[in-house]
Amino acid sequence: MAQLTALESIRTVGDASDLRRMRTNDVFFSQCSPSEDVVGDSPPRLEADSFSSPEQTSVTITIGSSWHPPTQAGRGDGFLHPTQHASTAVPEDSLPQFNSRTFRREDADDTISEFLEAQGQGAKGLIVIIVEGWNFWIAEPFERTIPGFPTGTFARVKDEHSVLPNLSTQNSFYCVTEHVETWARDPSSPHRRRVELGANEARRLPIAVWSRLRGASKVAVPGGEREYSPTIILCCEPGTSVPQRIKHFYRSKSGNAAQGSHDRRWQRLESYAFWVYADLFTIFTNWDSTWEAATRNLSSSSQGLFDGRQRRQIMENTKSLHRDTAATIDLRGSMRLQKFSIKYLHDAIARLAPRPDTASASSRSALVDRLQNMLVRLDYYELASQTLLSQQQNLLSLALNTEAVSQTQAVNRITLLGFVFLPLAFVAV
Repeated sequence: MAQLTALESIRTVGDASDLRRMRTNDVFFSQCSPSEDVVGDSPPRLEADSFSSPEQTSVTITIGSSWHPPTQAGRGDGFLHPTQHASTAVPEDSLPQFNSRTFRREDADDTISEFLEAQGQGAKGLIVIIVEGWNFWIAEPFERTIPGFPTGTFARVKDEHSVLPNLSTQNSFYCVTEHVETWARDPSSPHRRRVELGANEARRLPIAVWSRLRGASKVAVPGGEREYSPTIILCCEPGTSVPQRIKHFYRSKSGNAAQGSHDRRWQRLESYAFWVYADLFTIFTNWDSTWEAATRNLSSSSQGLFDGRQRRQIMENTKSLHRDTAATIDLRGSMRLQKFSIKYLHDAIARLAPRPDTASASSRSALVDRLQNMLVRLDYYELASQTLLSQQQNLLSLALNTEAVSQTQAVNRITLLGFVFLPLAFVAV
């Protein structure tokens, strides 16, 4: 399967039909508990399919960290580190290491805890955890191993496809975003939510994100006070290659290696973990290829309508055009929801108090600028998709009018035959 033209793209926010599917969120999705203060009002959420099935008997967990020191170098920071640990940068010559393991339900309780502990002890700085297929039986080992793990938040992750970003005063946020990108159509694809665009299909991929900044809160432990390490937990549907694509994104060269910037993406993510939100859009959302595929499909439909030798029956034409128009409206709704989500996070981050360290402040400012740029690009895609929708509606009207004219001409021919042959019939009688 070849992906269409890749471009750092984005999505947007809901129209009236989207908002009718929304309902008020009754619990804050915050870092530790529903009682925590949240920046802004509690936003609405959308209900949708689950991230896993009830019969799911295994999950795959992938953990990525800044670097894994040799055994003789001692233990890493883990999920807690001393408050005096001020370094936020990773070595310039290091890229994140990712390790995956699949766990079966019958032995998950102990083995997941052991895996998380081992990976955490060997990690420095930022820890990224990717769970393919969340289920209730893996919640306890996560809660037991990761300090401050938002159990209540992930208890409902299976029931949601789109949740606006929720920022807590403890400098953590949670959201579920439905990403969209276009591929060659493949009926065997595991993606359940697909929109047909002629020879291609737009696939929706919901990803739940919980991100906590460095030092979000302090915890009393034996031997002194410690603070939370920066942590990111992602949850996605099984079989969608999310860990592999994230690994490729953060381990690929993103700058000039001669200038020491080849791991720039990971460095900015470690200094300000909220960058994961924008990075996921870069990896998994591509509106450029989606609207390009929709435009090619429109051109194909136009040729079939205007070419008399290939003209199909009116019912087939109108059904196809109705499907294309419905697909455009559906995708525009997803794009509007993305836009609203991005705007919500942009404003919330801008309201947060600046953090003391220079690297974090610089990355935070860069993220605000990136989110603003994403909004501008979505405005462009909004105009492009509106033009496409108008063309589809115009083509649908043309198809109906063409058929009406064709039927009128047929009636006229029958009338002419009746006008000529009916008198002859009377004469013959």
